[in-house]
Amino acid sequence: MNNLCNCFFILFFVLIYSKLEKVRVKNALDGWEIIIMKKKVVVLMLATLMAVSGFTGCQKSQNNTTSENTAGTSVVDVEDAKSAVVMTIETYDVTQQDIYLYALQYFFNNGTVAAAVNDDNLDTLVNALMDEIKLEVVQQEIAKVTDGIELSDDEVQSYKDTANSFVSYFGEDFLKNYGIDRAAVENLFEREALVNKLKDKAIADAEADYLEQYNKQFKDTDFFSAYYVLFPSIKYENGEAVKDKDGNYVSLSSDEMEEIKKKAEELREEALAKQEDGDPTGGMEALAAKYGVSSSSGNEYGYVGRYSKEIDDVVAALEDDEISEIVETEAGYMIIHMNKKKDDDFKSYSIQSMASQSAQNMFTNLQTNWLSGSGVQNLPVNQDALTGLKLHELCEDMNKHGYSVNGGSN
Repeated sequence: MNNLCNCFFILFFVLIYSKLEKVRVKNALDGWEIIIMKKKVVVLMLATLMAVSGFTGCQKSQNNTTSENTAGTSVVDVEDAKSAVVMTIETYDVTQQDIYLYALQYFFNNGTVAAAVNDDNLDTLVNALMDEIKLEVVQQEIAKVTDGIELSDDEVQSYKDTANSFVSYFGEDFLKNYGIDRAAVENLFEREALVNKLKDKAIADAEADYLEQYNKQFKDTDFFSAYYVLFPSIKYENGEAVKDKDGNYVSLSSDEMEEIKKKAEELREEALAKQEDGDPTGGMEALAAKYGVSSSSGNEYGYVGRYSKEIDDVVAALEDDEISEIVETEAGYMIIHMNKKKDDDFKSYSIQSMASQSAQNMFTNLQTNWLSGSGVQNLPVNQDALTGLKLHELCEDMNKHGYSVNGGSN
């Protein structure tokens, strides 16, 4: 056992996590889709003999040694880090200093416990950091040169305040141990301010265009809100869909289908009776629980044209608080109560959401195009400058000082 590691053994531990199980049921024409989500607590007993270092976040590779850093003892010299140029993008030299700074942010934001650095994943980590640096530098150039974006006095003061807080949190001595000076921190937050302003402008412009497009597209379309009850055509046990040995859902037999059809008819008759007694909803939700089909029933918000023809036709014919006939689909027997045939609030919300999502997707594609168009992926990389990076030591030091998004300086 390596004395430097001060290893200890863990014989058993319990990992508890929440898992969302999704069961999808579709009708024959791929129209109406119900997603049944059940929250399950799964307890895994792991009988594993593990050796871990005292710094739980970073697994020590055989060739690495723990760095004992104090003020004035640098793991990486600032001038060496600034002069070790990895690649040049336009007029900007990407150096080791950038890699250490982006690595520090990564470890902090993701929690150093999860940021284990070893010989097996070091290249992957460095490549991921380089990809982020490339994208941000390219976007900075586009913001300043192509779009002419400038920071206001307040925005300049804001990023400088953020940089000061950053330096105060980690301490100048700690940062200098890994080749990071105050100027590098300020440059980072200036770049991020420009990139965020570019992103906000691009997304806002695109969202306005998409909003106009979708308002025209859905001008004469009514958006509705409804409640449906589904007697599914697959087997359920204890509220969960049953699968065969191949992982396929087990379908009901013809006799079983006849049985659930009768139950659907009974539920519909009860719902109509409740309406006559003064309940406009027909008590559909309570009836779904009574008949044991709550897990396959629920609220639906949409518009005619989104579903299969058989569903669209039924929805189009319903008026407010009207209950449909039984609709037979591959998913099972369905009964629909129309809550509101023209739900303008939902329509406005849906169109705004679609515009926002489309704008976000557009910006993601735009970033890809910027990278490919800039040619940055084909720029030469100085591999010598990537040799000997002390990212493992940085990770361990951050663990030792308690630097993480959930921690603080010890």
